[in-house]
Amino acid sequence: MRFTKEGLLKLQGLNPYVHMFARSFKHFQFLSDEGKVMLDQFIEEATECMKECTTWYEFRLKYGVKYHLNVQMRLFEEVDSVN
Repeated sequence: MRFTKEGLLKLQGLNPYVHMFARSFKHFQFLSDEGKVMLDQFIEEATECMKECTTWYEFRLKYGVKYHLNVQMRLFEEVDSVN
């Protein structure tokens, strides 16, 4: 399960920017025990999907399809041919 928009907004409120693009802490430091379990699950799912792919682009496509995320598709994907 991915984090909700409400959860992200809560983390951003707890950990505001102190300088342009800089925060005092990492968001994961504010997670509850349940949130930490969700984060571990998220990392495991992403890692398993990565093992099935040979390029970053392929991972983004497969992960996007699996979790119903919008993915910017390349107009012309380079294809390597084996001679």
